Amino acid sequence: FRKYSNWTFLMTDPLKVLKGRIVITKFVRANMLLPWMIKNFTFKYKPIFLIRHPIDTCISQIRAFGEDTNVVQDTPPDCINNERFIEHNAFIKTLSTHLERKITTWCLNNITTLKYPELSKETIVIYYEDLVLDPESVMEFILTNLKLGDNIDNIIKKQNLRKASKTDFKNDLIEDPTKQLHKNFDKLDQKTKDKIQAIFDYFDFKLYDAYSPFPKKQYLS
Repeated sequence: FRKYSNWTFLMTDPLKVLKGRIVITKFVRANMLLPWMIKNFTFKYKPIFLIRHPIDTCISQIRAFGEDTNVVQDTPPDCINNERFIEHNAFIKTLSTHLERKITTWCLNNITTLKYPELSKETIVIYYEDLVLDPESVMEFILTNLKLGDNIDNIIKKQNLRKASKTDFKNDLIEDPTKQLHKNFDKLDQKTKDKIQAIFDYFDFKLYDAYSPFPKKQYLS
């Protein structure tokens, strides 16, 4: 339970972790590790891989944490495994806004994993958009895949499935699920959306586009 950085922390009582039958580990910035983990570990339970539209993800991060420095810069970072920044440096230099750089950072850190051939087979893939629109069905799907017994309905009934995220610091959750999904997109003008779509096109990313909050699931491996 040692805390190595501000991004590693326990959200519950350690005693509950030791007594729990299942411990959920939320691994936020480890998407690029997932193919390696699948190849090198035998999981008792499949990892749950949650996918969310990059526009929604990036705008929510900016709204919650501000325009932080966690975006690509014109100079590649001096670190190990920085090849992707070097390879795409010419393109990165064409970006003009913080949101464009945030979206590009997301693409650099996620698309390789999303194109991993065994992703759908080796993980339980969940789309954030489905979770917002129909949380009961998605939770049932997850719990059934984890083979947690016959008490699934009772487990689901005990949960507040419309509870706001812990990072909803501004308390702006919209109760209507469809409006909630469109919220961030409605704030963008056409020119901004076109620039983001150009980023998706550059990376040949088709699972989402810049004009709709909903995924095109046929493009997932």
